[in-house]
Amino acid sequence: MMKCVVFYLLALLHRSVALEYPMIYIQVPTKVAANTPIEAQLDAEVHNGDTQWSSTFRVYLATSAKDETTPNFFHSDCYLIHEHTLCDESVVIADDYVLFKNTSFSVTIPANIGPSGNHYVLVAQILQTDGSYYGASLESNVFSLSGGTGYWGHYQLQGYTLWGDDGTPCTGYACVRNCSDTAYESSKAGQGNGTIQYQDCANSCPNVTINFESSTRGGQPTAELTKPTSCSTQPLVSSTARTTSSGPLSTPTRARSAAAAVGTNASSVMDRRSPCYVGFVSLVGYILIG
Repeated sequence: MMKCVVFYLLALLHRSVALEYPMIYIQVPTKVAANTPIEAQLDAEVHNGDTQWSSTFRVYLATSAKDETTPNFFHSDCYLIHEHTLCDESVVIADDYVLFKNTSFSVTIPANIGPSGNHYVLVAQILQTDGSYYGASLESNVFSLSGGTGYWGHYQLQGYTLWGDDGTPCTGYACVRNCSDTAYESSKAGQGNGTIQYQDCANSCPNVTINFESSTRGGQPTAELTKPTSCSTQPLVSSTARTTSSGPLSTPTRARSAAAAVGTNASSVMDRRSPCYVGFVSLVGYILIG
């Protein structure tokens, strides 16, 4: 019994340390200029069971109105890359995990996304062919944006997202923010249904598709699962140990529903184990994923 207590205490200790020193899976320059392309590298091994439906990954911009030093408290607000293929020489798709080996991609942060400062993080998420998520989200280091001309919306200042990160390109985000603030003021004045007004206004923004009841709520399926087109070449599976982000043991992105990062049946297996075993697995999980 004493050993079990020790495992629990170690797991809690590691969790508190991990919140302050989280794992970084995307490398981004610490200083980024708005409206200027930047190169980022993704280095992670994502486990979440069967990969046969995995097809692309999406890159989001996450923000925080506060000057946070770690990506734990950032929320995905919009996407910078809607779909980036996994058919890449630096990506290994094994039977039960996806390995990124310094996979490069380029993004541009619009100046009107928000103010300058240490308020930004990139987030990547593997997608399956039905639009659902595979595994946990992968965050970058916090970076400072220069040349920002935007402002924080009312709900952002309260610590909320504007919702619909999967349906909102960052090029249309400023428009959505204006809609959110207008709807807030109307609702505050008792004029109409703020939610309906916000959704209708947001969907009139460039390339924005928001539906509060369906697909834009954190990786909810939007189509049938189908086998993705086979890659012409697939790298050999590497035996090199790399940072692991495990879907079943990880915490879902703060801005999304719990269904977003549900793994396979790992949790039901853990429920049948002894408390000592669960404590041990919790410790290992925290060590692996932070």
